[in-house]
Amino acid sequence: MSQNLLDKELYNAGFTLTKPRKIVTKKILELSSNHLDGDLCCESEGIDHSHTFGSEELVSSAPDIGRATIFRILRNLSDIGSLCKIETDGGAVYTRSTSSRHHHHLFCVKCGCVTDRHFPAFEKIMKNISSTEDWNLISHQLVVYMECLNCTKK
Repeated sequence: MSQNLLDKELYNAGFTLTKPRKIVTKKILELSSNHLDGDLCCESEGIDHSHTFGSEELVSSAPDIGRATIFRILRNLSDIGSLCKIETDGGAVYTRSTSSRHHHHLFCVKCGCVTDRHFPAFEKIMKNISSTEDWNLISHQLVVYMECLNCTKK
């Protein structure tokens, strides 16, 4: 995901592309890409890996932008589906999102590696729940907390 894409998604959702928003989207891409090496994330061919980042990490990387502004931008990006917020024991972390409707992630609790996955069996369960409960399924998020292969080997 490029900065231009994040900026375009904000713009298409009705947000003005202010200087702070552009700086924050740039920092998000830097933070979520910095850790993509074999030492921190189990890399497999054909699997999209990204890394989480915390809001405090983002605040530290953009000292000229106020905390409230950064948190607002994070909420905006999460609300429009550009970022996925993952709850952890230490608070929330964010990762880049590849889909705004259905999120399935494997999350390494040690290094923070995130892998987007599609689980057809889970989708089937969600559709079954929706039809038997007379509810209309709008969206869902599944996060499986695990240790990646590299962390398991250490």
